[in-house]
Amino acid sequence: MERVLAVVPAGAAALVAMVRAAGAEAVENDDPAAGLGRSVRLGIARAASLVPTDGPAAVVVLLGDQPETTPEAIAALVAAWRSRGGHMIRSRYADAPDAPGHPLLLDRAAWPLASTLEADAGFGSLLASGRLTTTYVERPGANPDIDTPSDLATLEDSR
Repeated sequence: MERVLAVVPAGAAALVAMVRAAGAEAVENDDPAAGLGRSVRLGIARAASLVPTDGPAAVVVLLGDQPETTPEAIAALVAAWRSRGGHMIRSRYADAPDAPGHPLLLDRAAWPLASTLEADAGFGSLLASGRLTTTYVERPGANPDIDTPSDLATLEDSR
């Protein structure tokens, strides 16, 4: 079963409408100031409620500030998970091999670890702890975060 969920701020009616118009389900976050960790926890909890409790399952986590993420990057993660397994399958970009890569795929066995995420730390602390086995999928180029108008201008200038 494939489903698209998007975690959005609660009460953001225009954003919820846009998500629904795209065929996705909006998962409303009533405390977005709590950081990325809360958004990931909410998204994974909703995904867990939608799939059967047995058999293989995974979620692909994408960040909203990375507009250069491609369908091919997502497909590569899914293919690696299907062929090799592992708790986390993560993109690693040639232009930034030391930076945490997104998107990432998280196997059902690792979903409970999402409950430990706080603030904007994401899965980085879990990777450092060795609690997750991680497989990397090598990708060309980079997938930069677009956090400021300057970042956006730089991206547009590079096209």
